[in-house]
Amino acid sequence: MAIPLLSNKDVYISTLALMHIYDRRGAVLENTILPSFNALISSPDGVYLNKEGKNRRGNILFTKKIENHYLAVILEIATIQGKTSCQIITIFICDHNYFEDLKCLWNGRTATPSSQCNNS
Repeated sequence: MAIPLLSNKDVYISTLALMHIYDRRGAVLENTILPSFNALISSPDGVYLNKEGKNRRGNILFTKKIENHYLAVILEIATIQGKTSCQIITIFICDHNYFEDLKCLWNGRTATPSSQCNNS
């Protein structure tokens, strides 16, 4: 799957996605997600291709290590207002095992491009 070149750096979140995150993650949204949100989007620790599935949305997964957990955001490449941009689908907390089967596109901790990236 080819990832299109983005014409801007805007990341959008719809009210529907925000309600989805709040309904599923309530207190985690306030205590962990919101304080770490800007760092997760602007300087992720890793960028992965998301798992594919019949009912899955979102092509890209950004990760950021927060304390003992990983914060992950799933982004969908979409055309919004005539521009190719990223739209947030969901945000969740997981452990490193979640990324084992995903293809690493970029490792931010070592600035490793996908050609040399391993999933550790």
